[in-house]
Amino acid sequence: MRREHLAAFVVASLALWPALASAGVPDGPLQPYGVEVECDPVCEEEAHAASDALRAGESEVLQVENAELVSRLEALERKLSDGPGQPQAVSQGPRPAPGPRRPVVPLRPTLLGETDYRVYPAEEEGRTGFALARLRPGLILSPVDWFRGVATVEFAGKNPIILDAYARFSPLSWLDLSLGYAKPPLFASFINEPVYAIPFPGRAPVVGAFRVRRDLGVDAHFRPAALPVEGWARVGNGTGSALGNDNALPAGYAALDLVFGRAHSARPGAADATWGLRLGVAGLYENTEDREGIAGTTPLGFRYYRPVIVSGERKVGEAHLVGYAGPLRLTVEGAIAREARSRDTDGNPSTPRQSLPAITSYGLSTEIAWTLFGTRRQVGRAPLPDAASVWEGGSLELAVRYDGMWLGRGADDVVEGGSQGGALALVWWPTHFLAASAAGYLTRYDQPALERPDGRWSWGVLGRVRFFWGY
Repeated sequence: MRREHLAAFVVASLALWPALASAGVPDGPLQPYGVEVECDPVCEEEAHAASDALRAGESEVLQVENAELVSRLEALERKLSDGPGQPQAVSQGPRPAPGPRRPVVPLRPTLLGETDYRVYPAEEEGRTGFALARLRPGLILSPVDWFRGVATVEFAGKNPIILDAYARFSPLSWLDLSLGYAKPPLFASFINEPVYAIPFPGRAPVVGAFRVRRDLGVDAHFRPAALPVEGWARVGNGTGSALGNDNALPAGYAALDLVFGRAHSARPGAADATWGLRLGVAGLYENTEDREGIAGTTPLGFRYYRPVIVSGERKVGEAHLVGYAGPLRLTVEGAIAREARSRDTDGNPSTPRQSLPAITSYGLSTEIAWTLFGTRRQVGRAPLPDAASVWEGGSLELAVRYDGMWLGRGADDVVEGGSQGGALALVWWPTHFLAASAAGYLTRYDQPALERPDGRWSWGVLGRVRFFWGY
């Protein structure tokens, strides 16, 4: 029965009910059905009085019942108006067969493009002008909920490179297994935040210097929703190359985090929490062939500290804290690396190498991001406006950061280096696939760079427009 028909039926019933009810009580004295009753004038007068009293009482009862019915009708009207939609009509025959379901597209393209305008303090550090920061076309294959395949190529620099090539399986709701060329579990801001979602145009120097950007291997990631823990274990090559290892030994990674509130993305409803905390550590152990140690690079890409060659044991440890408080997010990340050194003195690979003093490097980054207006940041998601909502100007975010690097410590034959610096960024997220940002950087070198022997201070300005789709 449709809503308007139901309402009309109830109103008509209420209108006819007094007439129907009063019709059931005849005028004159009440008598049992089919029985003749003789009554003297006094008896008849008493009978009329009793009949009038009964009709009056019945009228009061009807008024009460009418009021109850009207109240029920009003409640029904409210329920119908507040419901998710109009009630469906009563079926008058066999129900028609449901239409065909829209097919699920298991393969979707992704694209990230970033264009910069960069201002450098000197030509030795770079040339002012426009530059293509990165272009990343890719594909994501997800035919079922428990499988995800990712392939991405990056065009940045002289030659394109393979950025991602891995498959991820989820046999349990709290366990992910990955195989292929992917991010190893070092630094929370690197693992959990895609580059297009961070407030600054680039990663913090400590993250860029101490991480392994991608590695070929296999890992397990556990994230139970019922427990405030999240962890990773990975075995890979450690070289950062998609083509193979540089020796016969694997690299091992491990990470363990405590997560609470908004930082616990695996827990249902965590995104609505005001507060959140992620506190954890991670480490890498590997044995390498000859390669460069940890270098010092400015946020605009100028290498001010050239590292020595390291070989043998290489150990990297990092600790991180990520806190959420309403529109604010605090990220603190520190790292330490100890890299062994040796050299070949006779050119014969079968003879032992000469050991050299190991070097130790440190790094620290502290960042505060504040969403001035718009949606709040979530784990792995920028403060993007809702694509389905009315446009209200997007979101605006302000971020400040401190960067400290202490490099090449502990060996008398190695020149120490490092830097202290700060950065400021303002980023506008107008919609769910665009962002525009402006950032300024100031850096002081511990030792002048070879290209600028007379300068210890560096600065830079970077404007960036980002386009991202399909992630």
